[in-house]
Amino acid sequence: MPRLRYNLDDIADVVEIPTGRYRAKLRTCVKGESTTSGNPMLTWTWEIMTGEPKGQTIRSWTSLQDHALQGLKQHLLALGLSGEVNLSTDGLLGKRVVIIVTKRKGVSRTGEAAMFSNVAALL
Repeated sequence: MPRLRYNLDDIADVVEIPTGRYRAKLRTCVKGESTTSGNPMLTWTWEIMTGEPKGQTIRSWTSLQDHALQGLKQHLLALGLSGEVNLSTDGLLGKRVVIIVTKRKGVSRTGEAAMFSNVAALL
């Protein structure tokens, strides 16, 4: 069994990000698989640079399936790319965009209905 050694007072609580537009900087972009379908995807982590939630992070996800690349295109266009793209996402780290945060209905880890902050679009 693993031993856990943490001071829970030192771990930040989940902070709700109000609906709105925020300047944000790309912190990470990681390739993985969807937990629900196993399909390839990218997880983008954004650090909010403006407003009340300044310094908080929020994630967006884009599918890498051929029929669902519109979200990836939106992300890359917002990051200033166009035309043929052949690059490592490492070169995008630190780039800034405007994100639109909304709320979406979902299910919490305990199975209860909940509202979650959601990156609805990038500009």
